[in-house]
Amino acid sequence: MKIGVVGTGMIACEVLPLLSGTGWKPSAICGTERSAPKLAELGEKYGAKTYTDYGTFLKSGNFDTVYLAVPNDLHFEFASRALSAGKHVIAEKPLAACYAEPIRIITVDPSIQTVGDLRGKTVALGEKGSLIYYNALDILGVYGLTEADITPVYAAPADAVSAVKNGDYDTAFLPGSTALWNSARLYELSYSLVAMDEAHVDLLIAAKPYYTKAYDESGQPCSVSVPTLLLARNDVVEEDVQNILSVILDESVMAPMCVYSLEAQQLLRPGFAGGFTALPYHPGAVAYFSEH
Repeated sequence: MKIGVVGTGMIACEVLPLLSGTGWKPSAICGTERSAPKLAELGEKYGAKTYTDYGTFLKSGNFDTVYLAVPNDLHFEFASRALSAGKHVIAEKPLAACYAEPIRIITVDPSIQTVGDLRGKTVALGEKGSLIYYNALDILGVYGLTEADITPVYAAPADAVSAVKNGDYDTAFLPGSTALWNSARLYELSYSLVAMDEAHVDLLIAAKPYYTKAYDESGQPCSVSVPTLLLARNDVVEEDVQNILSVILDESVMAPMCVYSLEAQQLLRPGFAGGFTALPYHPGAVAYFSEH
């Protein structure tokens, strides 16, 4: 097994020597531009190639397994991209949130009040092919905007936050699970949220029903959320799905989730999420929920 490690923080610094000690010496390490000095230090120490772009890292061919040493709220995003690239994934729990995650758009420009104001602006859409990238295209689209109507930047959320603060980008689309994006924290850092009006929220949900309404602290719709769905390939046996659900739901206080059956090749198709609502329940999920 050849391992590529994502992250340069505390977890990465703890796991890298452990991996090396087991004989699974990491062959590649991925960080960010901000962590470049630490990344270079770790690369030299462990004799690993280093990358600051996750997409390039996944395409490098230097490893078959990805170890995620990144914050919890990034696990699903990074894991899904690695799995789509044909890699095995090792991640500490949680692998994903079991609740709807609101999509946030941040700015420090007071002239930008709604998504319609993004025309002609420099907008960070997330990395191409990422989940937030497709969410951003959906939101822009309901306002009649495309990438051609803005100056798009394909930056990871962590890098986009600093760039918006510094005035390099006008706005950034962000996944909302990070604790940073609560209202108090936004105010402290001088960011503002760019809201969707309720009419456009309704239009987007009508077109793509897997979205749900996200509300501000006053109870007004301000964006859309994306619920987490657990997908299972058709060749996963019923008993395995029942066991997975039992571990997740019987041994926790999480809200029930749906498990859908999906042909393996659909997982690799861009925009496959548009078919979520038409997917049948996996037989194992039907059996589990019929008994609980």
